[in-house]
Amino acid sequence: MTVSAAEARMVARDAYLAYLPVVMAYGQLYAEAVDPSSPTFSGGFGRWTHRKSVLAVSGNRSIARTILDSAVWLDLTVGPWELSTAGEAVSDGSEVTITDLWGRKVLHVLGELNRSVVIADQCSSGGPSAESGFSVAGSRFVRVAVAVELDSDLDPERTSSVQRRRQVRQADWSKVPVAGEAPDPTEWHPYRTNVLSSLAFWRLVNFVLTLVSEDCLRRVSLERAAAIGIRPGSAWDGRLLSPGIIESIGAGMDDALSELLRSAGSRPDDRDPDGAEPVRFEHLERALAALRRYGPVDDRFFMGNRIAREVRR
Repeated sequence: MTVSAAEARMVARDAYLAYLPVVMAYGQLYAEAVDPSSPTFSGGFGRWTHRKSVLAVSGNRSIARTILDSAVWLDLTVGPWELSTAGEAVSDGSEVTITDLWGRKVLHVLGELNRSVVIADQCSSGGPSAESGFSVAGSRFVRVAVAVELDSDLDPERTSSVQRRRQVRQADWSKVPVAGEAPDPTEWHPYRTNVLSSLAFWRLVNFVLTLVSEDCLRRVSLERAAAIGIRPGSAWDGRLLSPGIIESIGAGMDDALSELLRSAGSRPDDRDPDGAEPVRFEHLERALAALRRYGPVDDRFFMGNRIAREVRR
């Protein structure tokens, strides 16, 4: 499929906005479940990471608020998982969130999850019933995050006791705790933050799209994106494109980054920015949500972007 320089620029702009959320989610997965050199590495899929933070809250009297955060990545292709987050009666508030690689919340519970739930791939046979759990469509991996807010600081032993109650087990292993090996990083595409502002972004897109289902691309046209080398599972190679098309792809990325920068200061309203069509406006909102989730949205993200620098002037 041949494409003009102007078309390549528009395709690159739209594809960048469409695929930024899944690429940034993959960056979090890579750091927490794949890369052993990462400070947030958990040890692999089905392994929790725990973090504790203490906040001072000022008011009529100063009080300490303790936040206990836990997270775990699950690979749904190995079978269904059972999640249990029963905690001690010490929390003023708790929250359970499960997100997929598109950044969509597939489960959001405020308060203690008062029962175990089974999480399964929609394509797998023998999935959970509506009473026992739910099925996930379009994403091989999901991230479970549990946050508990306490009205006082806990000693390390008590903190560990609360966090140990958060468990995931493979549902078809007779509730035996998971003890699998960590994944081999060489089988994964490496993720570096500067990939978001370089042409290497497209190589990562082709890999990450193999981890999600095409039915979740919704109105993202892979046929259109193929004009600039976007083909899930293929090696993106800029050498196969003419220098003019490569320059247009870079300009399209700049266009997308500039549009994000203009919109990052305030949440877009219900009107399409600059008369954008509804599809691109949807992609813009999803990209902004991803930036805020994995952020921060500031000059560090847009550093090196020629058009963004001009907009800031």
